[in-house]
Amino acid sequence: MGGREFVSEMENVLSSLGDRLKEPDRASVLNFMEVGEYELAVDTLCEQLYEYEVELLSKERESILQLVRWLGLSEEQYGHVLSRAGPG
Repeated sequence: MGGREFVSEMENVLSSLGDRLKEPDRASVLNFMEVGEYELAVDTLCEQLYEYEVELLSKERESILQLVRWLGLSEEQYGHVLSRAGPG
């Protein structure tokens, strides 16, 4: 996955989350992506999902895991957030 693919996948996740993710948090994630700070973008997203106890659709969970893997980050580090996958 290249930089463009990463950005596209993250934008798909943000779109899917809709208003379950607050606009200031969405803006922070987008700002990090704009400057190429992809790890910070994923970390910020996961931190906010955890803080606000957002239940994820299974497709959102899988997309975020794909981004985590692409960055070479530990899936275990984000497991507490991504374990909140709901149906679908």
